[in-house]
Amino acid sequence: MATGAAVWATVLFFGGKRIVEYAARPGSSAAPDMYWPAGSRIAHPADRPALLMFLHPKCPCSRASLSNLERILSFGASRVRCTVVFVCPESVSESWRDSDLVGKCRVIAGLSVMFDDGGAEARRFGATTSGHVLMYDARGRLFFSGGLTPARGHEGDSSGMDAVRALISGATPVSVMTPVFGCPLFEPELAAGLGTGAEE
Repeated sequence: MATGAAVWATVLFFGGKRIVEYAARPGSSAAPDMYWPAGSRIAHPADRPALLMFLHPKCPCSRASLSNLERILSFGASRVRCTVVFVCPESVSESWRDSDLVGKCRVIAGLSVMFDDGGAEARRFGATTSGHVLMYDARGRLFFSGGLTPARGHEGDSSGMDAVRALISGATPVSVMTPVFGCPLFEPELAAGLGTGAEE
């Protein structure tokens, strides 16, 4: 009996440790250009800053990223043009366009949605991880790159949220680059939470 309890406790310890490590591990880093890329299908607004968030439609971690974005827009939607770009593999079923993340985006005020089939726009902007946010000034100059969550799948204040709020308000942020906690945009199985042991 004691041996069984010890084995179970060991399993719980290492399982919990793995989950904590997974939550704290950011996605792969990206190196976006300093200016809005030429040839993009996404129109750059000339009258205000632009914020882009790249998401995988089936990434469970990105619910938290989207919730934090909604909090930001609740106080500054009129000051920034915000677009969520859903990166989908080519030739996928319509269920990818009807995920709960897409549905949530469609009811957030001040937010537009577009689909990036094949990921050409994500590659053009240098985004590789779901939840990656890029913010540009009215001249198309990049002044923030990073994520909005403090850990994978965790809502709440973060250095990324602080930076974006500051920029929208016209202040100087403490950070202009933060880690992105999310699933890979270009590995569908991992982005759907499969094979990681960290399904949400």
